[in-house]
Amino acid sequence: MALGTTPGSIGSLAYSEHAVNITPHASNTFAACRAFIADTDGTVTARPARSAADVAIPVIAGAIYPISIVAVRITGTDSTAVTILY
Repeated sequence: MALGTTPGSIGSLAYSEHAVNITPHASNTFAACRAFIADTDGTVTARPARSAADVAIPVIAGAIYPISIVAVRITGTDSTAVTILY
């Protein structure tokens, strides 16, 4: 079955059961989330769940980004807080 086609998979956005505020950090990681929200317009530099490299993602404050990430890096991130959704 393809990623995101079953409820509870990291690709499913039917609903979120939990939200956690994340402070950008140089090396900390967390469990793969379903999506994230940034508190300000700008850029979030994050590690996608199935990637070996960080990417810079342009964001708009309050928008939900259905990208499963495992880290938010301090270098290259303009937003001071990011909320991840599980």
